[in-house]
Amino acid sequence: MWLSVLLVVCAIPWGESQNCRGEKPRLRDCDRLCDKQGNCKIKAALLLPKNITFGACIGAVEPVLELAMQHPAVQDAFPSWVGFEWQTYDVTDCDAAYAVISAIDAYNDCAHVFLGPACDFALASVARISKFLGGTGIPLVTTGGFSFDFVKTKQTCKDEYYMLVRTGPLGFKDLAYFIIDLMKQ
Repeated sequence: MWLSVLLVVCAIPWGESQNCRGEKPRLRDCDRLCDKQGNCKIKAALLLPKNITFGACIGAVEPVLELAMQHPAVQDAFPSWVGFEWQTYDVTDCDAAYAVISAIDAYNDCAHVFLGPACDFALASVARISKFLGGTGIPLVTTGGFSFDFVKTKQTCKDEYYMLVRTGPLGFKDLAYFIIDLMKQ
């Protein structure tokens, strides 16, 4: 099963796929998960602030990510021949401009997936451009994104945050309705 999944993932850049720019994708060698020698590695970019006043900062999240990667359930989720590595990028004080610069730096360093940012303004900026990076966009996984716009459906390139994947099921609107229902009881 994993072999077939990886073969499909590795073959995607060779097929005819259309990116959100509406032009033929310009692929780089590092866009593929597997190199010509058959070494497969997922490269993630951890886009968070170094400033510890933010709950989701590099100093708090990176050790948790290291521990999570050692857990047997996580290790079993990946085939043994697929590596996973990440590099940290400082999104200075969750500023939207620094977030975009960090995302572009991560893209230039051949990241396959973005982890973070978690703060809304920085997240919005990176989520808007992530669908245009690489051959078919770069997925952005975040624990943030609670405001209404992030919760909307993201099915096509026309959707503003097309490549955004939120890890939480609730947004601020859902939480507000929950509190209202709770108060009615």
